[in-house]
Amino acid sequence: MQNKTQTAYLLALFTNTFAFTISFAAWVIFSVLTVPLATEYGLNHFEKGVLVSIPIFLGSVLRFPVGALTDRYGARVTFPAVMLVGAFAALAASFTSSYFQILICGLFLGLVGTSFIVGICSVSERTSLKKKGVALGVFAVGNVGSMLTTLFAPYLVSSYGWQSTFLFYSLFLIATASLYWVFFTFLDKEKNRPLKTKKQNWAVMNQSRPYRFGLYYFITFGGFVAFTLFLPTYYTEIFSLPLKQAGFYTAFFAFVASLVRPFGGFLSDRLGARKTLALCLGVISSAILLMGLVPFPLTLFFILTLLMGLAMGTGSAAVYKYIPQYFPREIGVIGGFVGAMGGLGGFLFPPFFGKCRDLFGGFEQGFILFALMGMTTLLWQGITVKQLNQLELAKV
Repeated sequence: MQNKTQTAYLLALFTNTFAFTISFAAWVIFSVLTVPLATEYGLNHFEKGVLVSIPIFLGSVLRFPVGALTDRYGARVTFPAVMLVGAFAALAASFTSSYFQILICGLFLGLVGTSFIVGICSVSERTSLKKKGVALGVFAVGNVGSMLTTLFAPYLVSSYGWQSTFLFYSLFLIATASLYWVFFTFLDKEKNRPLKTKKQNWAVMNQSRPYRFGLYYFITFGGFVAFTLFLPTYYTEIFSLPLKQAGFYTAFFAFVASLVRPFGGFLSDRLGARKTLALCLGVISSAILLMGLVPFPLTLFFILTLLMGLAMGTGSAAVYKYIPQYFPREIGVIGGFVGAMGGLGGFLFPPFFGKCRDLFGGFEQGFILFALMGMTTLLWQGITVKQLNQLELAKV
């Protein structure tokens, strides 16, 4: 009986991770398609930044309410629902003929980005507290979907065109949503879950912790998404690389940042989320500051992005170790809010970098400001931890 339960748990973890991988791949599709779309519609750097970020915007804003809905109705309903909306948006995008139309489709395609918090809820409720860090880290490997897009989408574009590429992604999402619903219809016990009231769902937001956790994720995961979307543009414009080669370098960055998340969860289980996160914030800030101050050659710049990616992936896992520890019954609401903040970072930074390029002729100013924000966050965390430790000593 125990072996059967363990098998069901592993299958559920795999299914959630696979569905999230496909969803994340679709969520960042504009990181590649912005290049041919910019050529077709004659876009400037800021317009390209907006286009690449628009799915991230909706996926960020709606993680909060979608997390609350998942707490109420379960992942069996909400996961396929968000994937199907994204599928129809991708299908519509393949028939667009203007910049405005593609922006609207990108907005709705962004709903697949909320799949992260849906999967977090599904995995977390099946995992003991001691193993949550590793389990959520394994699930978050689904971020590797960004690598799949940056690696393979350029070949789809060159072989079939950007319209057909949208169509392929639509089919992938429909097939995955169908498989998820069928699997959890037989496995999932969420359909018998007691529904929480809206008051129960939102009361936890009166505390300060969710906002601190959101800022941490704004830097770690927001930075990961932003650079996954932004690096193809950087490599093609600064180093004059062809799109396929730029996609390969970006895919490797995304792969490293995604694959390290189980290790980040393991490290958070062993060392604690606070120490792990502090180390990662320091590495992220230092790496991006160097990128803004020193004109590195391609090889050194690439190595620096990998170091940054390792810290972003590990730090993101550390943030989500915090949530079930302090809010075990409100993972959807708190995780949704924190995920929204991370996605918001991914939405804001690319057009910000593009605006710096338009105004100053380079991206360095944007990198430096990002680094300063990371350092400020690290300082705030240190002050907060010191205050908490003093309170704990006072109680003793």
